[in-house]
Amino acid sequence: MADGQNRSVEDDITLELKRVMKGEISSPYTFQFRASRLPFCSREFVIGKRYAGGQVAFDETYDFHFYVSIGTAIHEVIQQFLGISGSIYGHWTCCGVTEQFREGSALCSVCGRPQKYEEFSVDGELGAHVDSVFRQYNAVGEFKSTGSSNLTRLKGPYDHHITQASCYTNALNLQFGWDLDKIIFVYLSRDRPSDFKVFVVPPIEDALSGAIEQYHNAKEELEAGTIPDPVCSNSYEGHRRNCPYAGVCFHPNLSSLLHPVESLLR
Repeated sequence: MADGQNRSVEDDITLELKRVMKGEISSPYTFQFRASRLPFCSREFVIGKRYAGGQVAFDETYDFHFYVSIGTAIHEVIQQFLGISGSIYGHWTCCGVTEQFREGSALCSVCGRPQKYEEFSVDGELGAHVDSVFRQYNAVGEFKSTGSSNLTRLKGPYDHHITQASCYTNALNLQFGWDLDKIIFVYLSRDRPSDFKVFVVPPIEDALSGAIEQYHNAKEELEAGTIPDPVCSNSYEGHRRNCPYAGVCFHPNLSSLLHPVESLLR
C-alpha cells in the first residue's frame, strides 16, 4: 500500500511486480517416462528412485511460466489457423462435440466458431501428445517457439527435438497402421508473429523402441544397484540444464547420497 511518504500507487505496484517477478514456485518433481524428457537418461531415472535427499523440486521462475504460456498460445493459434485452412489432420472439438480423423476443422454445430485441435495422444509406456499430423505429406508436424535471435541463427532442428518427434512418428505408425515418414518442424518467433523457419527431416526408425529398451535397462540397473553413466559431460551442458538432479549427478561421492537399493526392493 502507498504509505503517504512520496510513494504513489504506481510506485507500490511497480515494486510489487519487481518482487513477484524475482520469485519462484517450487513444484515437486516426479519422474515420468515422457517423450519431452528424451533423450532418456538412465542415470536420472536411477538417482530419482534412490535419492536420499527427499523429493526434489523444480524452481519455476516467472520467466519460465511466461515463456511456457507464450509457447502454449502460439501452438493453439497455429493449430487453429492450419485447421481452418484444412492443412492438418486429427480430432476437432468444441462445446463438448468432437469430430475425429478429419482433414481440417469445421464450424462448431453448437456455437458456430471454428473447432479446436485435439492433439493425438500416444498410447503405451511412453507418454506423449503430438502437435499435429500432415496426412497429405505423411508427416508429423512439430511447432516450436523461440526468440527471434535464436530463430535467425537456427540452421536445422535440434537433435533432441528430432529424437522426440521420431518417437511420436514411430508410435502413431504402430497405433494406427500409418506410414508417416517425415517430420515437419516449424520454428516460430515468440516476438515476431510472421517470422518462422521450416525444416523437414526423416524420423529415426528405432527411436521409440530404443527409448523403451533404455527405460527397461534402467529398471534392471536400478534392481542391480548400479549407477549408469551420465548422458552429458557436466552438470551445465545446455540440453540438460533443466535436469532436477544436475546438482548431485556429478557429486564425487554420489553413492553416499543414495538409498541402498535393498531398501527399495523390500
